Amino acid sequence: MKRYPFAPLAEAMGETEAQACRTLGVSGSTEKQYRTEGLSERTADRLATRAGWNPVNIWPDWGTELLEKAGPWVDDRPVCPECDEHFTRGRRDQVYCSARCRCRRASRESRRRRWAEDPEYRERTLTAARRYRDEVGAEGRRRMRRAQYRANGHAERERARERYRANAEEEKAKRRARYWAQKEAS
Repeated sequence: MKRYPFAPLAEAMGETEAQACRTLGVSGSTEKQYRTEGLSERTADRLATRAGWNPVNIWPDWGTELLEKAGPWVDDRPVCPECDEHFTRGRRDQVYCSARCRCRRASRESRRRRWAEDPEYRERTLTAARRYRDEVGAEGRRRMRRAQYRANGHAERERARERYRANAEEEKAKRRARYWAQKEAS
């Protein structure tokens, strides 16, 4: 079993080893054991977590032994063809990660087959889409342009505010200069 040194944990905490032991609630004899023999994986995990760290951040090779022991099946989990997520099979013949993915795939396939094989269905679908585009058409496009314009205007105002906050003093000086220049001109 691999052992991990205690010093990197104390260093990550920004304390000496003795201070780190006191902070973590480790007794004197255990502290001496940790310093001489190091920490087991389980103890390293427990103490790093108690200190508010992930053990991998303190000991980069932490946990590799556990993964090697776990075996190749950890990496050989199947991938759902619908959502590309790894999942654990409940049955040997399970292909999709969930019923939702299975049904989504099945309905897409049935629509595709129906579209290819049924000219009436295809024509009805295209006619409905054309009718919707004609009815909503110009007004829908107008609404969309208006929404995009509003969104861009809002974004531009936010960018201007950010620029102002970044250079607040410079902006104030420019405004004062402009004000006095206009005042003198009139």
